[in-house]
Amino acid sequence: MHTRIFKLVSLLTTSTLIAIGLGISTPASAATVVSVSIHWNGSAVGINDGYLEVYEYDSGDKRWNKTSEVATNGAGVATASLTSFAVYRYCFRAAISLVRSQHLCYGADSVQNATSMMAVGPAQNLGVINLTSKAAINMSSVVVQGRPVVGQRLRVNVDGLPDGVTDTDIVWYRDASISLFSVLGDNLGTGPTYTVQPGDVGHTIRAYVYANGPRVSTGGANLLSVPYLTPAVGPVVKPMGFSGAPRITAPKWKVGKTATYAAPSVVPAGASATFQWLRNGSPINGQTSATHKLVRKDKRKKISLRVTYSFAGYETTTLFTGQSPKVKR
Repeated sequence: MHTRIFKLVSLLTTSTLIAIGLGISTPASAATVVSVSIHWNGSAVGINDGYLEVYEYDSGDKRWNKTSEVATNGAGVATASLTSFAVYRYCFRAAISLVRSQHLCYGADSVQNATSMMAVGPAQNLGVINLTSKAAINMSSVVVQGRPVVGQRLRVNVDGLPDGVTDTDIVWYRDASISLFSVLGDNLGTGPTYTVQPGDVGHTIRAYVYANGPRVSTGGANLLSVPYLTPAVGPVVKPMGFSGAPRITAPKWKVGKTATYAAPSVVPAGASATFQWLRNGSPINGQTSATHKLVRKDKRKKISLRVTYSFAGYETTTLFTGQSPKVKR
């Protein structure tokens, strides 16, 4: 950025010296009239149907800020009177009823990458800028990721959006639905993530997402498009709290002895458990009770147990015990 500022200052200084060398007067009040002809789908727009936006660089904020905006006249021409020998960037948009217009800049799609220009002389013409409506974005890849469990953080996945998207608006809702062009439901906040709260238990969570860019938007050309809501996750449940972990025990790890499940020291009251015994990590057919009699096939193998706990209103949770020593004859 420092290099860019240095070049702009150098350009300004050089141009000023040239003006002085040519005997051109450059008072502080000197003005340059900058004009552009804005077209919509190949034809000049009408009065107030197009806009020329003027940006100047703010070295404090280190960004280009819009400092003025002028509308087109009846011939589709917008003109701005600017201080001569100052550096600007220009962007353009149309204001067509119920249509989302492209929002482009001189030399690039965005003001960050636009061409910097110095206002020189009494008049400067930017030529013809042809705009059209924005293209619609396929939002099917935009979903909520994460577990709908109290205390867990949910995230909207926007990784699949096209490169032309420059910003997204995300609003989280509880039990959201769409009515005409509005989103109904409890507003939970904004931003790319949301931490599930106790008050969400029993409810679903969705996110309203609006993606936008110079040439694209969620609704495409239509300003009255239906809002996009992600598929719902939930209903939200509580976490299944445990203290300790399940274990398996046996008098001796040898064929003929019985291995037994030992529950964690604390299991939520009312939770039920289902079992699957494992031999070297693979399920043992038919062994789905709290005990397993060690048989010849277990010899020289390690035994473990997969336990799944479930309870209404809580997250179904699966835990694994550690493996036994190798079973002996």
